[in-house]
Formats: sequence, structure tokens, C-alpha cells
Amino acid sequence: MNIFTVRDPRLQVRSLNTADELLNRTLDRDRLIAFLAASFGALALTIAAVGIYGLLSYEVAKRTNEVGIRMALGATRSNILAMVLREVLLVCAAGVAIGTAAALACSTFVESMVFGIKPWHPSVLSAAAGVLILTALAAAWMPARRAASVNPMLALRHE
Repeated sequence: MNIFTVRDPRLQVRSLNTADELLNRTLDRDRLIAFLAASFGALALTIAAVGIYGLLSYEVAKRTNEVGIRMALGATRSNILAMVLREVLLVCAAGVAIGTAAALACSTFVESMVFGIKPWHPSVLSAAAGVLILTALAAAWMPARRAASVNPMLALRHE
């Protein structure tokens, strides 16, 4: 007897799906959650970059006299650019250190939510830290360039 032989003619086949279709249907919710998490993460990163840009623009404008004095005393544009980026990098390093410590403290909670990757995995932590530092440096680049292009004479006359 064939396994596809209908024993009861009153039974109906309502849907016939492949295993791939069934698997895709079960993973749809997980994919949606992953997409939403990635979207909110990208939005948070964008908001952080805009905040860093705004704060650093304000700080550079406030320190125009200092930059003018430094340039009048012989600092080059690259020195000023490096000074501003170094300050941003110092603050970012402190933030990454505090964030890494907080992430490790919360690792048992995260471990229950992440499948297959340990939350304290070095490549995951270093990738996250790298993305944050690169985002901060990218947001700081324009204000740092603006500080480096200050005319010393105009800066000294400012205020």
C-alpha cells in the first residue's frame, strides 16, 4: 500500500507546503525582531553622532581664543586638529571602558537572549567599541577642521 493513498475520502488537504516554507514562516518573527533591533541601534548611533557633533561644535566655538593663541604661538593646523581629536578620543576611551564594564556586568542577562555568541566574546566587544569610536571621530572631524582653520588674528580679536 502506498503512503499517499487516502484511507478516508472525507479528509481534505488544506495546504501543502515545503519544509523551507514552514521554516521561513517560523523565522519571520525572529527576523522582524532582529531588523527592528538593528534599526533602533542605527538610530541611536545616529543620534549619538549628531549629539557629539553639536557639543563639539559648541566647544570649538567657545575655545576660539585659545585656538587663536595656540596658532599665534606656533601651533600648526595639524596640531590643532590632533588636539581636538585627541580630546574626543580620550572621552570616547573612557566611555568605552565604562560601557564595557557595564556590558560585562549585565552579561548573564544578555546571554539568555543571544544564541550562539557569548556576550563577553572579544570580537563582539571590540567590534562594538570600534564602531562607537569611529562614529565619534567621524562626528568630531568637521568641528576639528573648523578649529584648525581659525585665523589667529581674527580669533585674538574675538570677544
